[in-house]
Order: sequence, then structure tokens, then C-alpha cells
Amino acid sequence: MTTERRGAAEPRCSQPTADTLQVELSDRWQLQRDVPSATAVAQQLDATPGVQRLTFETQELGGWDSGLVTCVLSAPSGGPQYEAMVAAMSQAVAELNREIAAAIRALAARASAR
Repeated sequence: MTTERRGAAEPRCSQPTADTLQVELSDRWQLQRDVPSATAVAQQLDATPGVQRLTFETQELGGWDSGLVTCVLSAPSGGPQYEAMVAAMSQAVAELNREIAAAIRALAARASAR
């Protein structure tokens, strides 16, 4: 499933293994832009039997803010894989937070070394 929409980020799903659904996050996920919907990911999860893992590829992810969290919270609830999707997206946001904190520490270290 690949959804292309200019001006807005969209998740793209692929299935690298029989039990894994990978969600690619690219572009910017910010409230100032059109915040994408997690509906397509939820539908893909429901339509793909045997998925036990949900992973995220964030290499192409640009700026993000609470728009990414908004996407997760707007996901339709009640589907059989909803909890797995929310847990995986929460983990992705936590990993991004750690990366941002590390970058800020590195900048501070460089600034104090001057």
C-alpha cells in the first residue's frame, strides 16, 4: 500500500516478513501541515493476517511535532491490531525524543568547547 499526496506526509506500509508490517514515515509530520491519518495503517494491519510486529522506518522523517502524536490518536480504535499500532508508534516517538535529546547535548558540548 503506497499513498502519495503532495503537501502532506503519508505513512507507507510494506511487509518485509510474513509477521512484520513496516511503516515508513517521511516528510514532515507537523500541525502546520495536513496531518495524515493512521486509518490506512490500521486498515493494512486488519487486512494482513499473521502480523505480530509493527516497525517504523524513520530515516526519511523530517520535522515533526505533536502532529505525529495526533496521527496516532486519530487512528480508529477497536480494530484487532489497534493496541499494537499505538504501542509501536509510541515507541517510535520515544526513540525520536532520545535522538533529539542526544543532538541537543552534542550541540551544547560543541558550544561550550568554543
